[in-house]
Amino acid sequence: MLRLGKKSMKAPLYTETGMTPIRVRRYMLTLGFLKYAIGLGDGHLTRAALDSARSLYEQGKPGWGKDLEVAAEKLPFDVPVLDIARCTVADVDGQLKAVERAMDTWLIAETAKIEKLYLIHNRVDSSSPKKKPAVHARMLRTYLKVPIAEHRCKCTVLGENRDYETEMRGRKIDILVV
Repeated sequence: MLRLGKKSMKAPLYTETGMTPIRVRRYMLTLGFLKYAIGLGDGHLTRAALDSARSLYEQGKPGWGKDLEVAAEKLPFDVPVLDIARCTVADVDGQLKAVERAMDTWLIAETAKIEKLYLIHNRVDSSSPKKKPAVHARMLRTYLKVPIAEHRCKCTVLGENRDYETEMRGRKIDILVV
């Protein structure tokens, strides 16, 4: 989906652009839907489907609840498995926050493992001039904010070429492709 090779470093991509890994994003969207479905009244068809999934989950049979459990286990970091049979909106909110914290901790740890990325280990950055600088695991870094559309296109083309050197105004510059 991201057109990256198997050996490409993905952790810096997420930490520098503020993107969420697709598996984690899908899990969080599913939790958001669960939160929505729990909040519905008894007369809604979606709520009836959730109640059916909950009863299947309690019986240990395959269904949406088991799929949610498997999705939590396949995340690249450990999070507690949510018991959908008895969870409330507050439980789902807590699970969403736990997933986000675990993901940020995992991304920082993954970036710290890569020796080549010593410049971005525990980097302190500010999201705006008024806020106090802090360590942000994921955010669109200021050096990636290119205001001129033509320059953004050129940066995209340079990234897609997979060239490690390019000619720019008569001098060679190194381009880090992640």
